[in-house]
Amino acid sequence: MASLPRHLTVADLWQFARTGTDGVNRRAPFAESLMIATRIVAHYTSSQWVRDDVVNPVEPDAPLRLDRGSPNYTPQFMNLIDVSESIYNLQHIEGFDDLMTSYGRKLVTA
Repeated sequence: MASLPRHLTVADLWQFARTGTDGVNRRAPFAESLMIATRIVAHYTSSQWVRDDVVNPVEPDAPLRLDRGSPNYTPQFMNLIDVSESIYNLQHIEGFDDLMTSYGRKLVTA
C-alpha cells in the first residue's frame, strides 16, 4: 500500500492561506477558505487533479468541480469546504489512511 503524506497541522493551514493555490484568485470572495480547502484535498489526492477538476474543471461532472458561472456555485463551494473539513478533522482517526488511499484514488480516476 502506498504511504500517504504526513498529517496536516494548523500551521500547514496558515501556510496554505499565505502561499495560495494555483488558479485561485486571491481577491475573490472567500479566497482564503478556497485556498485552504483545495490544498487540503490536494494534499491527499494531487495538485494537478485539483487544478484540472476542481478549480478549473474541464469535465462537466467532475466530483468536486467549482463552476463560477453556475447558479450552483455556492453549493459546489460548500461541498468542497465540507469535504476538506472532514478530511482535516478525521485525519487522526484509525483507518483514515486506508480510507484516503482508496478515496483519493477514486477521486483522481473518477
